[in-house]
Amino acid sequence: MNMKNLFSIVKISAMALATAAVVLSSCKKPDEEQASNAPTVTIEAVSQSVTSVTFSIASENAAELAYISVSDLSNLPSAQAVLTAGTKVEVPGGEVEITDLEAGATYYFAAAAVSSAGVYSEVATLEISTVGSDCTFEIKIPGITFNAVSYDVTPSDDTVPYYVAALPSSAYGEASDNEIYTAVIDSVIPAAADAAGISVDEFLAQGLFKGRHQDVIEGLSSGVEYVVTALGISEADGSLTTVVSTTKVVTSGGNGLELAIEVPEAEITAVSARVIVTPSDDNAKFYYQVVSEHNFPELSEEDGALAFAEAIVDINGQWFEQNIGLYTGRQDSPVSLDARTKYHVVAFGYTPGIGLDEASCEMYTFNTLEGELPEDFSGKIDIDNVTSRIINYYVRPDQESVYYQSLTIEKSAWEADQEGALDDICDLVYQANLDYYNGQISMNPSYTMQDAVSNVCYRGEQYLSSESNKPETEYIVIAISVNPDGTACRDAYITATVTTNSAAASNAVLTAELFGIFDGNEAIEHDLFGGSTACKDDALAVFQIHANEDVDTSQCYYFVWNGTNLVDDHDTIKNDLGEPIDTVLSWDDDWILSQIQTNPNLTKIAGEQVHDGYVFITDLGGWYDVSPYLGGNKTFLAVAKDKNGDWGPVYREKFSPKYAQVDKIQELIDLLTELGELSAKSAVLTSAGM
Repeated sequence: MNMKNLFSIVKISAMALATAAVVLSSCKKPDEEQASNAPTVTIEAVSQSVTSVTFSIASENAAELAYISVSDLSNLPSAQAVLTAGTKVEVPGGEVEITDLEAGATYYFAAAAVSSAGVYSEVATLEISTVGSDCTFEIKIPGITFNAVSYDVTPSDDTVPYYVAALPSSAYGEASDNEIYTAVIDSVIPAAADAAGISVDEFLAQGLFKGRHQDVIEGLSSGVEYVVTALGISEADGSLTTVVSTTKVVTSGGNGLELAIEVPEAEITAVSARVIVTPSDDNAKFYYQVVSEHNFPELSEEDGALAFAEAIVDINGQWFEQNIGLYTGRQDSPVSLDARTKYHVVAFGYTPGIGLDEASCEMYTFNTLEGELPEDFSGKIDIDNVTSRIINYYVRPDQESVYYQSLTIEKSAWEADQEGALDDICDLVYQANLDYYNGQISMNPSYTMQDAVSNVCYRGEQYLSSESNKPETEYIVIAISVNPDGTACRDAYITATVTTNSAAASNAVLTAELFGIFDGNEAIEHDLFGGSTACKDDALAVFQIHANEDVDTSQCYYFVWNGTNLVDDHDTIKNDLGEPIDTVLSWDDDWILSQIQTNPNLTKIAGEQVHDGYVFITDLGGWYDVSPYLGGNKTFLAVAKDKNGDWGPVYREKFSPKYAQVDKIQELIDLLTELGELSAKSAVLTSAGM
């Protein structure tokens, strides 16, 4: 509490909502012989507000006068204690204002005096309460523009009526609660009532808020600091009923957001364009979207940028209000487009809580180039690698702007009824596009089938994989072009023929044994790898390789897999009764080979390293116990082909590069020494290839 003596009376009757209870009491009477000389003291309430109280102290026959705040009236200090520890008041008395109090709280005071003869008065007491509620307000400012701010106010008591206003900080930045209240009740609320066409009394009854309230204060000046205030106000008489809560905001400068759109003509192709959006204020939030003429068929350039912006906000406004998808600063990016299509770049300012900035809306319209037609589709399919059930391949079309879909079909079925097979393929392609379209249209009414085609189908060179094929079966891999309406272009396709491998692994068995994990920095210090610094600040894993007699030593490989799921994850096999009968690895050799055998992922092991030779691996991503998000648990994979070119089983071994468990570098030095002449060939650092 701040306490100060007031010697000029200030009444705040308009703010008083309750009358304080005044309790006067006294201690024991002084001795009879001192009674005629004893001073007397009175303390009375004058006024109360939400955060302050004023009372008067008067005395007779007093040389000194003082008061003190006490916790209650049940255990009062002596008059001498009041004079010693209390706040002095000039004799014979005056008014005292106590400020910075809590609303709706009760306070207790004691006053006493002493005469020039050293005789003390009785202790006079006062019980007095501030008015109103102890409700407080949490003020959040979700959005700010050059002439408006949005607010989100949550009161601690949902039953308290209140109002929110913005006052210029130059006049009210350091103002008292009473000064802010006076400005609101005398100026802001009358103006709001006038704008609503009702009286102030009607506005107090109808226009105050209760509970959480979100709104926008408009008509502010650009680049000016404001005090946004929330304060409880009585619906009955407009008096202040709570403390005043405030927060300061500064509106953005300038005369509003301006957005400049550029689409360099030289960079418009059949399949892409470069779009640049530059805001006049790098801190302002805005959105832009490249929409085709098909997205909003009911709109055209004549409708203007605002119509397009409103249509976009109708769909995405719920996300914008959560600040999702909005941009700040200059945006410069390529966009993937469709050939022979008119596009509109629509840009507009959007501030959460305030909404669309209509004055900032801009639009730029352009057309993509003609490009190739779906019926002109041509190119080739290159098979990359094959396992017993997985086919990995490249589709390399001659056209960059034509969409296509790809799948596999057994060659026997294709040759038996090619026309029927094409019918089935066309049905599958269209159904895939239609399913995707149906999944999107309910969330985005502007979504088109052409949009679905661009999401489901492929364009340009692609690396694709077909799974769940049969072992030892000849397949036709087909890529067929797709029209903008989602249908397949029946007569425009390319094919390749491939046979899947046997499901049985060959007898070429390659295994490995972890020799040790070493500190790469120590290896560099001892110059173990001819001056190579590839293992700097990293782990160095050394594996010894073993191969049986069926292994083709020219076809041995290893790979380091991030994680241990290839060893740890298992599936349960159940019988017809649902009873578990076996467990198998979730990730079988066939799947692993389809993932890792594409060059350059697999690292080839030199022939002289195969039979009890060693591989030295770094680039492991650091130490697991030092940087677990960079380094981590690993799985060493080793696999070989036999002399017929068939893959053997995949060897798997978990390991974890932990700095705290690093092996002694002398062990590696001894190994390289033991290898002797072979060290020149085998002691070569290789990347983990992860």
